[in-house]
Amino acid sequence: MSVPALVISLTITGTGLSMGYLSSKIMLNEYFKGNYVLVAAIANLGNTTGALIAPYIVERSLEAYGYVGAMLILGGISLHAIPASVALRNPPETPIRSSNPERETEALILDEERSSKRYLRKTRQPTNSNFMITEDNQQNRPPVSLGSHDNTIKQKFKNLVQSCICIQEPLMTISSPSIFLTFFGVNSWVLFLVPRAEWHGIPSSDAVFLSTLAGAGGIIGRLVYIALIYFGANAIFLSFIFNMISAITFLMDPLITTFPEMCVVAFIQGWCLFSCQVSTAAYPKYAASDKNFALAAGLQGLMAGMGAIVGGFISGLIKDASRSFTIVFLVLGAVFTVNSMTTLLFFVAYRRKRAMPSPRGD
Repeated sequence: MSVPALVISLTITGTGLSMGYLSSKIMLNEYFKGNYVLVAAIANLGNTTGALIAPYIVERSLEAYGYVGAMLILGGISLHAIPASVALRNPPETPIRSSNPERETEALILDEERSSKRYLRKTRQPTNSNFMITEDNQQNRPPVSLGSHDNTIKQKFKNLVQSCICIQEPLMTISSPSIFLTFFGVNSWVLFLVPRAEWHGIPSSDAVFLSTLAGAGGIIGRLVYIALIYFGANAIFLSFIFNMISAITFLMDPLITTFPEMCVVAFIQGWCLFSCQVSTAAYPKYAASDKNFALAAGLQGLMAGMGAIVGGFISGLIKDASRSFTIVFLVLGAVFTVNSMTTLLFFVAYRRKRAMPSPRGD
């Protein structure tokens, strides 16, 4: 396969995965409005399960069918989304009705007025005098001033700015740095976990075991995270704790040089970092209203993708410039320290918003 064809194929695959991921989050919110954070955490276990099963499938498929056959098998597994989408039905007990009855009444009155005006225009017969009056009015009508035209443009621009999700939902703006930094750190850590151990003189066969321990920590961490959410814990506060622990482990990197120490730290980091990654799915639910949830979920996915790309790029530049994995991990420690602050800032802002009385007096 040529390089351009491979690039196009990967681009289409990434686009499809992103669209499927976004639509699945929106669907989960429609079906489980009261328990979205818990259900989203359970759904994210699919990533962990896939990471465990996919290498086994690919390894066996490569021996029998080669690379093309392995990709076809993975593509066939992905086709489960088609019958699953066909089998979906509308969420139960969700009547299509406006949340504001006053607006519904106003809309009905406006519709009746418009229909009556149309009827009057149809029944009214035009006369010569009417045409003369109309022509005189058009001739005597003053031209539209440039000032009013500028005001119209300003009003349109103002409406466009006010319709932005970052203006309508300020909490989503506050959450964006935390989402970005979380995926920045997680992606950088995944890239350099094993190479760092090899850089310290650990054999490759033993260094790879660190990724297994990190994955095991991630699975256990996500299961514990789900249990804590089920018993009423706040996902953002849990994320703050995990960020703090992650920051401490990264800042201690110069002291971690032996293989047993690396194993323990890899397990702890896998537990905390993968739990932080799952908790970012809670931001759209906590930050945005139901009518803006789709836009908030899209913004969350955008910030996550940008954080992962920028994280891998920047950490690679730091490694090439410093030629030291210790420097890279110390930078990640600083990143998670800042991320702890942004997460705490969002948590405080969210609590203050909940404490404020509703404008409707609910």
